[in-house]
Amino acid sequence: MRFNSPDLLYAWQRTGQWPRIHNAIADCIIGEVPSGPILDLCCSFGLLGERLQRQLHIPAIGVERDEAAVKLGQDAGVQMPVEIMEVNRDTLADLAQVVRGARVTTLVARRALPELFGHDLELGRDFAVAMRDAGVEEVFLEGRRPTPKPTNQLASIHDEVALMGAAFRLVALHGAVARMKGQRA
Repeated sequence: MRFNSPDLLYAWQRTGQWPRIHNAIADCIIGEVPSGPILDLCCSFGLLGERLQRQLHIPAIGVERDEAAVKLGQDAGVQMPVEIMEVNRDTLADLAQVVRGARVTTLVARRALPELFGHDLELGRDFAVAMRDAGVEEVFLEGRRPTPKPTNQLASIHDEVALMGAAFRLVALHGAVARMKGQRA
């Protein structure tokens, strides 16, 4: 994703301190202790998934299209396995297979949905249903706070919650972080 900052990765590598930009979503997830493996969607270097894996002692797997970012993360010490995959209509079944194979029960998406589905809400709704049907039981989203003149159809956490509402219901909202649980149609 275009918001990668190698400075965050290098700071973590030097100091062992997790990036503060992940604190809001990480704190919510850690407070809830997910029941099983985690999928870090659009994981970039993999720092959020790595943090959750280490602090919760639960396996995590990442999905990222930018192979160079994944390599930087691995070279810096990120141990979470990452599937190199662009998420789109053609790869949705492959992503669902990754979720099933890793027995993922928790999906984590920090500022990922606008990049993936802001131009195709129907694909976003299909994604939500596919993830639920593949075994995801809960979702943690961190979105943007509302802005006066949005340029993306998923401009706020409320828009992302509505999108994922095709398969998940809102359980809690803490600022720009939402926790959702799977629901059947």
